[in-house]
Amino acid sequence: MSEQPSGSDPIAGAPAERANPNRMKSPIAFWIGMAIITAATAVVFWEFLRLKAEGAGYRVTPAMGVGVVVDVLGTLLAAWGVLPRGWWEHYDSLQRRDAEAELERVASDMAAAPAEADALQAMDNSRMTPTHWTMVGRMYLGLVVDTMKPATLGFMLPGMRAEYGLSASTVALFPLFALIGLTLGSVVFGALGDIIGRRASFIFTALLFATTSLCGFMPWFQWQLGMCFLMGLAAGGELPLLYTLLAESMPARHRGWLGVALGGIGALSGFFVASTLAWILEPPFSWRILWLPNLPTALLMLFMLRWIPESPRFLLQMGFPEEAKKVLAKLGITHGASAKPEQRRQMREVFGRGLVATTVMLCAFGFSWGLCNWGFITWLPNMLRDLGVEAAQSSKVLAVASAGAIPGTIVASAAFGLWSSKWTAALSALATSGCLVAFYLFAPILATRTDLLMILMICLFVASSSMIGVLAPYSVELYPTTLRGVGSGVVAASSKSGGIVGPLLVGWLLGMSSSLALPALIIGIPIGLAGVLMMVRGRETRGVSLEELTDARPPS
Repeated sequence: MSEQPSGSDPIAGAPAERANPNRMKSPIAFWIGMAIITAATAVVFWEFLRLKAEGAGYRVTPAMGVGVVVDVLGTLLAAWGVLPRGWWEHYDSLQRRDAEAELERVASDMAAAPAEADALQAMDNSRMTPTHWTMVGRMYLGLVVDTMKPATLGFMLPGMRAEYGLSASTVALFPLFALIGLTLGSVVFGALGDIIGRRASFIFTALLFATTSLCGFMPWFQWQLGMCFLMGLAAGGELPLLYTLLAESMPARHRGWLGVALGGIGALSGFFVASTLAWILEPPFSWRILWLPNLPTALLMLFMLRWIPESPRFLLQMGFPEEAKKVLAKLGITHGASAKPEQRRQMREVFGRGLVATTVMLCAFGFSWGLCNWGFITWLPNMLRDLGVEAAQSSKVLAVASAGAIPGTIVASAAFGLWSSKWTAALSALATSGCLVAFYLFAPILATRTDLLMILMICLFVASSSMIGVLAPYSVELYPTTLRGVGSGVVAASSKSGGIVGPLLVGWLLGMSSSLALPALIIGIPIGLAGVLMMVRGRETRGVSLEELTDARPPS
């Protein structure tokens, strides 16, 4: 992110005003904006502590009001500074009617760079380097945050409901706004990653995390909803960017298992961190403190980005061979960087001819999982009690089943990376559907057969966690570089949209019948269909380069 002399450009022979995705428009403006956000958060937090020490209850002081306004101004300044230099001019030049001439010029620039071998193939066949492992660490942190932030909502709701005097239906708007933000964030930041770069988009998500650290100190519930939506945007944007960068930078033989393992372990770690912070911070400081860790989390994310380069595939496709060579060198690849740049493609092409079948297949997979996870599993404690299972026994079953998902994640990771990506995905969906059908068949006896209930719960948790574990790493492998961000973002959004529909659907079905049998059957059917669709339309990706996958024709 360091500045270079104004008369030079890292792309050989290119004019200084040409875009560079590795250089901010104004690093000074960005860091001043971050400093302003940090200072504003510190002022508001100090006022919160002062009021608490005085025992005066919570209210918005003039200093707090100024802090919130300053926080917004700092966010706008930092956002302006983070945009890569000349990004719009370069992007627009590839969208105009003279795009072919631009591509020929870029290809001419790239031909001037020595190409001793195919750099991308060398990267796919390379070993893991310290830079790779640093990227894994950053991705792990992002996945922890992606799970941690939505999980924190559950710990905030009781205190929020009591303080504001809200009804259950009103307070339910809080997680709903978060899910809407998660859904939109997946698409918005996935698309942004295809335009300004994966790395610059990461900085935007970290910026939003820092901004929303003041969420807990908002004076009114409506303001809480707005900040919660922004938090959802940032958390939703992390997922497609993380898996896109992982797929485009990791050696091919490590790409699959790393993605699945990171997804499973990151999700479990996120829930652990959220529950630990709530356990430590909420009793002395109240629920309002639980968003404050957003700021140090964002600063840590920005600190780690110092050692994480832009995707070399993105740089090549955007026409930056010299920058790509520098990144490849950090990854242990010394061959020249040469690849034919692609004309920029419209975001709507993920639903266009050639990709629509892939997108529908993946979105059906993600949406059906969302119905199960956010609908059926979320309602399980309530449905088990309606069956006659005691509250203590219900909690015990859920706890044991959650623990049983851990080895399931390990097995899914090994199967995805060592056996078959396509069949691991398909079988995880079919297994989830089978578990739900079993709930439907055995519902009348589950209250008295806790051993059977335990087995079904463990199987459901293992199968459903395997579904979501393979979805993101599999989806990023099936889109071309110029659409990988938005494509994987649309798929991630499908799982979140299932989360919006799922609770409402199950609640409506329980109104028709209090038994869990009907919701289990209704949700099990689309998951089974998604598994069959994956069997028919899915493509094997294990050990195959991304270029081969995206150049290949889909199966008929």
